[in-house]
Amino acid sequence: MSVCFGMKRLTFMLLGLVCSIEIQAQLLVDRITIACGNNYFAEDENYNNPALVVRGIFCGDAYFWTPISEGDVLSELAYLDDEPFTGTCIDLDSNGLLLARYTFQDGLIQRLEEYHDNGSPYKIFNYAAGVPQGSASRFEPNGLLDSHFYFENGQRSGFYYITRDRTDWGLPPCIELGKTTNGESIALSKPCFSEGD
Repeated sequence: MSVCFGMKRLTFMLLGLVCSIEIQAQLLVDRITIACGNNYFAEDENYNNPALVVRGIFCGDAYFWTPISEGDVLSELAYLDDEPFTGTCIDLDSNGLLLARYTFQDGLIQRLEEYHDNGSPYKIFNYAAGVPQGSASRFEPNGLLDSHFYFENGQRSGFYYITRDRTDWGLPPCIELGKTTNGESIALSKPCFSEGD
């Protein structure tokens, strides 16, 4: 009986060690560059926000980095050691907590995941070669869905869901539902901000 217990304990310890090594071995965003060697991501160590992403295709002295929103096309290629990057990189805060995870294929982003301070998902956006494709969702810190859009070849398509915060007007939050077809959005619910509010 004690041999069996000892083997189980050893197995759990080895699994814990493997998981710990895997987390430490993940590639950090500061290793990812653009074609001319500047950083693909820009971080502000004073704040616990996910890294900003370089925008535009250019090299020189004029760069800018921005947060990413639903529908943004990310056309700048990402490199690791002068080769187009394929894999996943992560962004950690100063305490080692996961802020974001980015997945690339042949230098172009395929998936962006950002996290709240409590570790729950904040944004999950999907791409095909840097172009929005599939679902793009935002979540509240408690895990509730805040917004959801679907994209086909970079264009909104299908049903959408948006939570509107109206507390500044003394109103409760509101949800708008709709559907986008051929570039036209059709409301399926009453608008959250209207003359009658």
